[in-house]
Amino acid sequence: MQFAPKGGGASSACTQYVDSGSLLPPLVGGDTCERTTVTTATDTTPAETKADKSHSRGQSSAGTAAVPPVRTRRSGIWLAAAIVLVLLGAIGGAFVYTTASNTEQVFVAASTIARGDTIDRDDLTTIALAAGQTTQAIPVARADDVIGKIAAGDIAAGGMITQSDLTTSLPVPSGQALVGLELKSSQLPAQTLVGGDEIVIVPVATQSATGVPTTVDPSTTVQATVSQVRTSANTTGTVVVDVYVDARSAANVASLAAAGGVAIYLSPAN
Repeated sequence: MQFAPKGGGASSACTQYVDSGSLLPPLVGGDTCERTTVTTATDTTPAETKADKSHSRGQSSAGTAAVPPVRTRRSGIWLAAAIVLVLLGAIGGAFVYTTASNTEQVFVAASTIARGDTIDRDDLTTIALAAGQTTQAIPVARADDVIGKIAAGDIAAGGMITQSDLTTSLPVPSGQALVGLELKSSQLPAQTLVGGDEIVIVPVATQSATGVPTTVDPSTTVQATVSQVRTSANTTGTVVVDVYVDARSAANVASLAAAGGVAIYLSPAN
């Protein structure tokens, strides 16, 4: 808005140029200025809103700005499954530890042990039994009670070793005598003998020191029971069969056996 003196003189009268878009208070008395309305050219284009500007900026930068990654929420099911697996592992470990700590190792026969055999480490192996289980098996902590002892009877492979299976010597039954027979394969039955077998001892002819065959009566047989069978200590390929015979026949059987004048066969009961 501008004011200019009316008529161009020094008079106080003036012309008031008023913008058509302005609001002025009305002229009051004594006011010597006249108002001239001046229309100012304006841009009639509607103003751009903030939303439009933001939208335009977004479109212009869409080609250059990377789209931010979409953040996804992990499923709680996987977390729960992981927790369950951890718990199961802990429970399994505790079970294995508890089971191992509540077992006892006992001796069993690694292979068949014949009656009369002296037991050594190679004859034994172990198995684990649950602690508190009722058994007469000898634990490995008592190894000295087993190794070096004599098998009181045949022990099958895998059989647990009990105190009744062991002895320091084989007892000789009352009224009998224990005689050892060193025999060749021709003097033995084809079947392998074991302790407890009932056999018959038969006298056989041999040559005397003079080379004359001895005379024997094959009918004079002797009943006997096998105590144990073991390989002879010499290298002749013979075996030693310990037998129980009637004490009254023991001297004669021992004499014949020393000369190699006996053979044995299994009695019909076997």
